[in-house]
Amino acid sequence: VLNPKGGARFWSGAQTGVIQIQFPTWDSFHAQLTLDVFERKNDKAFRLIAAGRTSTGTTWNYTTAKIIGTPEPDAVKVRFARNPANDKWCILIGETTTVWASYLFAAIVNVASGYGQNIDRFKEGWDLSIVNDLTGYNIDRTIADATIAPEAIAAAKTDAALLNPSGMIIIWHGTIATIPSGWIICDGNSGTPNLLDRFIESVPTAATNPGATGGATAKATSGHIHTQPTHKHTVKPVTHISFEAGATINNAKDTQVTSSASGDDNTGSETDSIADIRPKYYDAAFLMKT
Repeated sequence: VLNPKGGARFWSGAQTGVIQIQFPTWDSFHAQLTLDVFERKNDKAFRLIAAGRTSTGTTWNYTTAKIIGTPEPDAVKVRFARNPANDKWCILIGETTTVWASYLFAAIVNVASGYGQNIDRFKEGWDLSIVNDLTGYNIDRTIADATIAPEAIAAAKTDAALLNPSGMIIIWHGTIATIPSGWIICDGNSGTPNLLDRFIESVPTAATNPGATGGATAKATSGHIHTQPTHKHTVKPVTHISFEAGATINNAKDTQVTSSASGDDNTGSETDSIADIRPKYYDAAFLMKT
């Protein structure tokens, strides 16, 4: 479910207390939600990803929560509980003494539910509020600090660097203006190879380093001539016998006919031509990781 009804709230003035995310149901479920929080007054923003399982009339189980971003220093605690006012499941962020700056905005971005549950019941009925008294709340699970550890972030950056090492080249379909940070177009500048208007060919051997260039976009074909010199043909008729008015006329003499050796040479003519030899193509950009 994206942006469920009741899952967004804006407070214009400063607030003190925990941010309470109240679920629309008391039934058992497996669910995960993503909440974005932004304090415009002091430019703090973070995202909470929380998940867990509930059982009707009992407790939260198998809970997890992660905060990504820059929350208030005392807003890193996440508790999974039940609201005593209506016995609905809820998630609490921060302390009852946490001070949120003016223009606080919180919104549930998405909700996922499984284990054979009807997702429609998560489309509406949500409620976000600030609570500064947790008396009577049934706190089932507490994560004291849900922020992602700096070493985990550093490790993730290292993993990303290993997956995308410097010098790696990719094909980019987006616009030149939206090339992501850390990537530059391969135009021969800033240490990149010039791959503008070029195809890529594999190195000829496993021991050959990349970098060789060659080829052309067009092929010049030289003209050439087929000649037919003058010559002669000799035709020798055979002896024949004819009959005329009952008389036999015998023409037994062979006659040889020889053509003249004079005549026109068939020399033809030559014309040079240039043809585009590229296959059909689609323009994309080559980007290199810096």
